[in-house]
Amino acid sequence: MAEKYQRYPEYKDSGINWIGYIPSDWYVGKLKHTFKVVNGSTPSSSVEEYWDGDIPWITPADMEKSSNSYLSKGKRNISKLGLSSCGASLVSQGSIIVSSRAPIGSLAIASSSISTNQGCKSLDSYGDDNRFYFYWLKLSKLELENLGKGTTFLELSSADLANFYALKPSKKEQILIADFLDHETAKIDALIAKQEKLIELLKEKRQAVISHAVTKGLNPDVPMKDSGIEWIGEVPEHWEVVRIKHTAKSIIAGPFGSSITKDMYVPSGFKVYGQEHAIANSFDVGDYYINEQNFNILKRYSIASGDLILSCVGTFGKVSVVPTMFEAGIINPRLMLIRPSSVVASDYLAKFMQSDVSYKQFEVLSRGGTMGVINIGILSDIFIALPPLDEQNKIKELIESQASKYDKLIKKATSSISLLKERKISLISAAVTGKIDVRHWHPTQTEEAYA
Repeated sequence: MAEKYQRYPEYKDSGINWIGYIPSDWYVGKLKHTFKVVNGSTPSSSVEEYWDGDIPWITPADMEKSSNSYLSKGKRNISKLGLSSCGASLVSQGSIIVSSRAPIGSLAIASSSISTNQGCKSLDSYGDDNRFYFYWLKLSKLELENLGKGTTFLELSSADLANFYALKPSKKEQILIADFLDHETAKIDALIAKQEKLIELLKEKRQAVISHAVTKGLNPDVPMKDSGIEWIGEVPEHWEVVRIKHTAKSIIAGPFGSSITKDMYVPSGFKVYGQEHAIANSFDVGDYYINEQNFNILKRYSIASGDLILSCVGTFGKVSVVPTMFEAGIINPRLMLIRPSSVVASDYLAKFMQSDVSYKQFEVLSRGGTMGVINIGILSDIFIALPPLDEQNKIKELIESQASKYDKLIKKATSSISLLKERKISLISAAVTGKIDVRHWHPTQTEEAYA
């Protein structure tokens, strides 16, 4: 970083341990000398006239969902009557919005006049460059989080935010630094977006490999027949198409929630398996156990090698095969368990259930029911394309071989994103603390042409 950019001629100690040295003509102030801190509020939800007006109303949740540094609206609007009823203030365009709880430190710049709830505080500038301090606060997120206080939840107070450090270069330098960071971080964000797009494409290709293999098989020249199922289409002539319930010895849902309570958990014993195991495809994570007495009571929910566990609530449809070596235990209420019969290999059944063909059936069969919930009836009625056992194993091997190639590329792209994000925060840190001098920076002609 320092090799690419010049440094300032002279530095001095900032007096802030995590900042270190700053340019000699900068000084350290407090945010309250640069900004007016504006609190947010919420009108009464029981008064209809307070809502659905023309004033954007921002919450921490709105900020978390937004990937843009600029924010002009949230999920809801309030009316002028609602604004005056709760003592909230309109925040002027260009102000910095800071979430002060759940979580602390999310940031946005208001691109229009807005209001916020009490989970946000806004910084209305007295004349300094808002963008510079947006980057400064982005760098300071961990420090702001450490200022949070509270028992039920952590919250950053107005006083602590007002008294937070603010580095003070000249207004001209603030603008130059912000211009530099706007330009350079936009380039990094564009590279991140390309890698994210690549990951999505690779995931789609990996998913296509699975779906094709579990419905068309390995031999492109084999005679085909209509499966009679829209989502499956044609399948090899020698395959069967059956419902999952006809491939399973048993299908069970986890015990009722009241059957497993927190006071039953012990440091060691019989493991309680949950969604985290199906989602992570790992039986090593988690540390919930019950004693032998409770295990014997709930023994019908115990897992065995070769069983499939399936998440059935919220993040539904994630599936994992119980390995040969595992800790004895039971499934919790957020899982279902399939014990395959001799007609289907566990790994093939898992691959089929990870395919789009399976997901589409889940979506259709769950319509009209509770969103994001699978029950035994839905799972039992899923159709599966079923080749002979020897072919199932070959298909499983092909899928794993092809998926491994895509997984390596996805891992590489994910690593690139992490490095780009690290570079972005390093660049912000170096610029807003004066470790690099960008006063004479300007984009190259090529960059200007594409700006």
